[in-house]
This record gives sequence, structure tokens and C-alpha cells, in this order.
Amino acid sequence: MEYQNALSKSMEDLYDADGNGLNLIEFGSGRGSISMEAVYNFIRGNGNGRNDLHLVLVDKDMEALEKAKGIAEANDLSGNVRIKRYNVKNVSSLEPYNNFHIAGTHGLLDYFSDEEAVKFFQDVGDILVPKGNLVTTNMTPHDDWVAQKLMETFGNWMLIYRTPEEFRKLIEKSGRYEILDTKVVTDKATYTLNGEPTYDDIKGFHVLITARKKD
Repeated sequence: MEYQNALSKSMEDLYDADGNGLNLIEFGSGRGSISMEAVYNFIRGNGNGRNDLHLVLVDKDMEALEKAKGIAEANDLSGNVRIKRYNVKNVSSLEPYNNFHIAGTHGLLDYFSDEEAVKFFQDVGDILVPKGNLVTTNMTPHDDWVAQKLMETFGNWMLIYRTPEEFRKLIEKSGRYEILDTKVVTDKATYTLNGEPTYDDIKGFHVLITARKKD
């Protein structure tokens, strides 16, 4: 999965950059299986017993967090993973400043208005260390509008869809980041964009952006 790959790349880039290990936080984590797998693979690939690699999973759903706790225990990650239950819109008042090297969120911004998303990006910037990474996704306009309408009508699944340009602008509007990488993930391929507009025939599942906090 591209989101997991982006987390893993950020971990490789930032681990031990300041001699203090690595702190990650994921918002709207649910069970946190994707981020925990990234942490597990990183530990397995770089030596066991890395107690300086820590992941915080944040969600409002206590049932999901309890499942996350079980996954951590089953994979010997209890010492590396903590769970927290709170509304992510209050993150800047609940987490210490300049504490995390990586902040991730996958599927959360689909439910945020533009104003809420900009405020969230600003708040996350407060808790990231200078040059820390933000890894975030948003659903793109669906290439199957019939399926989209069925989800909205019968599943009550109301999402906010954004093009790569629209999503990038929200991150830029926060004033906290330099965008490093933009990908559009489809069911057939992943396209990397370098600032250019998305071609009309590139539609898909979500846009994935990695951004670096400015000094």
C-alpha cells in the first residue's frame, strides 16, 4: 500500500536524524494496522530491540483502539505503540510541541471541510519537529460516479473528494510545509506528480502527499 510505503520512506529518511530515535503519530488511526506494519518492518529490517521507535495511535473509537492494542501485543510491539482516544481537531492542545518526526493520516481528511483541514494541518505543524514529515491522503473525484452515488445514498458515506491540486493548496495554505511528493493511487497504477496538473485520464482512489515542516 502506498500510504504504508510513504510512512516507511519517511522513517528511513528521518530515523536517528537528531540522535533521539523516532516518534510517529497517526490520526484517525482505527486499528492502526498499516502504521504498525510499517513500524514492525522497520524494526525487523534494522535490528530488534529498538526501544527508541515510538508510534502513537489516535482515534475516537475505543473499540478500534482496543483492537489496535491487541495487534500490538500479538506482534511484540507493546513497548513501541501507545493508544490515545480524543478528537483530532484538538491535537495542538493535547500533544507536546516539536515532539513528532512523522504525522500520518489516511482517510481522515475526507470528512473535513477546507477550513477544518487547513486548521488541522496548522495544528499538526505545531507538534512536528522542524523538518518533520506529514503523510496524508484524500479521496479523489471517483472514476465510477455510479458507485459513489450508491455509497452516498444507501451507505450514508458522505466524503469530500479533492483533486491533487485542491489538496495541495490546502496544505500550502496552512503555511507550515514544503510539499515533497504527490501521488495519485488508482486500482491499476500509482502516478507521481511533480507539481503539474493531473491529466484528465488519471482518476482513481486517493491522492497521497508527503510534506516537510518548514524550519
